[in-house]
Amino acid sequence: MTSPGRANAPISAEAQARLAGIEEVERRTQVTVDAVEQYAQQLRALQRSFSRLGIKQEIDSNLGFVFVNGNGDLVKIDLSPEGLRSVDASLVGHCVLAAIKAGQSRVKRFRDQKFKELADSSHLYR
Repeated sequence: MTSPGRANAPISAEAQARLAGIEEVERRTQVTVDAVEQYAQQLRALQRSFSRLGIKQEIDSNLGFVFVNGNGDLVKIDLSPEGLRSVDASLVGHCVLAAIKAGQSRVKRFRDQKFKELADSSHLYR
């Protein structure tokens, strides 16, 4: 191997070792960049999948169900006429809100578990 500035001048063994070290650092950097890009793609796909997820949460006192999507957004409240007749009207709002919070909590636990599984399977944290 020759030096770029001097025609046919040999590169010392020390310089060759340094170049090899630089090339190894570049290779490891590219491996890390590739792993980060792959992780980001998997993370985006996981986040998209949450919008298709739905949680059905029962409302206390047999009042019906609430439906929460994978992002924690309320999608639907399905009240039971029979349940409404058997419960004090002043409790309905409280029961519905409690069910929404419970559904959102279930979604959060599910999402957290999926994010943990993805992180655990990633080579970035090893």
